[in-house]
Amino acid sequence: MLPSAAPLRVWLVATLVLFVAPFALANPPETVLVRRGNVVITQADYDAETQKLPSHLRANFAIDERKVLEMLDRLLVARELGARARAHGLVAASKLDGLAPLEADRVLATAWIEHVEVQAGRSFDAKLRQWEQRAREVYLVDKRKYDGVNGELSFEEAKDTILADLRRREQTKIRAAEYALLRERNSDVEINEPALRLLKPDMTQTAPTFRTESGTSGGKSSN
Repeated sequence: MLPSAAPLRVWLVATLVLFVAPFALANPPETVLVRRGNVVITQADYDAETQKLPSHLRANFAIDERKVLEMLDRLLVARELGARARAHGLVAASKLDGLAPLEADRVLATAWIEHVEVQAGRSFDAKLRQWEQRAREVYLVDKRKYDGVNGELSFEEAKDTILADLRRREQTKIRAAEYALLRERNSDVEINEPALRLLKPDMTQTAPTFRTESGTSGGKSSN
């Protein structure tokens, strides 16, 4: 059972000490690092994501606790949004064939956000009369933006442009709300603190070897 944790943003500040001591052990691939409800991110997910980094940058990434937690949060959000898309059948299974789990999550998450935006657009269109009144108010308040170069456009001539802007704003607002809702639920995240400690590499085993000005090798001493 993973320990209950504070929101990730608070946890970032409160548990920096977790990453102080080096460890030589490693988590099994199936180890759950973070969980929210039924959605989990495992060590295998973490490894797959960090494999995208150049090999010489991975150790530095692993010791930066803020970057690690931000990445885990990003993966968790994508997986949660992807689960919604999967539940609604928004992406055909054939389009996910051959994709790694994290790539499938991203495809599904994108599909969910597009779905949310489409729904927001339909809701806007269903209340077009109300939005036309709002468009008139916008025209009067910000005429310079919509009445043409020389102020020659009437409201009726500028109306479609204003409505398109308002429609896009509503879609953007709804999209942002989807992400904001998950961020607000950060208090529900369960964090496997012992497993996160093991993400930090044993720096005594990964000390780089470099050439000094004299041409001799530097780095960890073998004495």
